[in-house]
Amino acid sequence: MKAFIFKTSLASLLGVFALSIAVFSKTTNFGLPFYKLQNDGIAAAPFEEFTVNVYPNPNNGKFDILTTGQGEIKEVMIYNIIGEKVFHQLFDNVNLKADISGLDKGLYMLQVYNKSQNKMLTKRFYIE
Repeated sequence: MKAFIFKTSLASLLGVFALSIAVFSKTTNFGLPFYKLQNDGIAAAPFEEFTVNVYPNPNNGKFDILTTGQGEIKEVMIYNIIGEKVFHQLFDNVNLKADISGLDKGLYMLQVYNKSQNKMLTKRFYIE
């Protein structure tokens, strides 16, 4: 009896592996929540993505800056269209009421820095 030699390529092995993972994930309720570890190694609440919204947009210079996600101190900077900083404030809660109604109408850039996540987000808004 001749020995059967099974020749296969790496691509076909990877295909079988991917197919088995796909079948496994469809037949089981398999999900991995992401947790942010604290300094002592104990898992905290599920990690929430940091987002920023300006409401309303466009506005009259008085608006709310709404943030989601975990974070300690957030730094807000607003720049006009030529890059001059026209507003700067630190805040520690979820939302901030901004009043820059004394500025000219036009397009502005809002930057919010989340210190604990070391992340900066930029939003555009318009003053009518």
